Amino acid sequence: MSDILSWIEVGKLSAERDDNLVNYFFDNGVLQSVINTPSSFLILGRKGAGKTALFRYLTNNPREYLKDNEVLVSLSFEDYNWRVHSLLSNEYAAESLAYKQSWKFVILVEVIKAYLKYLEENRLTIPKPLRNAKVALEKIFDTPFPSISVLVGRKLLGLGKISLPKAGLDISDGDLNSLELNGGK
Repeated sequence: MSDILSWIEVGKLSAERDDNLVNYFFDNGVLQSVINTPSSFLILGRKGAGKTALFRYLTNNPREYLKDNEVLVSLSFEDYNWRVHSLLSNEYAAESLAYKQSWKFVILVEVIKAYLKYLEENRLTIPKPLRNAKVALEKIFDTPFPSISVLVGRKLLGLGKISLPKAGLDISDGDLNSLELNGGK
């Protein structure tokens, strides 16, 4: 006689490792509340509170929560090269600044990639600054859509110095000579 508990699959201990999470996840209204509140942009909670489960559910069911013209960017830092922070460190600035700068850079590039993909898939006109950003990314990383591994790994670690933008990216004519990434301090 087998134990009845052996029939029940309760999933993995962590949402990151649970491939069946979307099949039994219950949204208690938190996702809709966060999405409907314009000032909400960050979900904080203790370890095990369900932050990853919420985001994985949203990632697998975006049309349930997002409008057709909204884009969800899901980042996975499993292949993130943490040595990049030594490149961005500055002896006159706090060590945490390297983390802040690298996150800004990754998020900026991921937003550019997602927006380009959305416009191309929907056959919409790509604004000139975005076309120029695509050209610059291709010149820097040999592809207009570098993976996070490429973005902060091999290529970035090969640079001697980089300054990251405070708020944006401006490429006037698509030439790397006109690309200026400044600030971040």
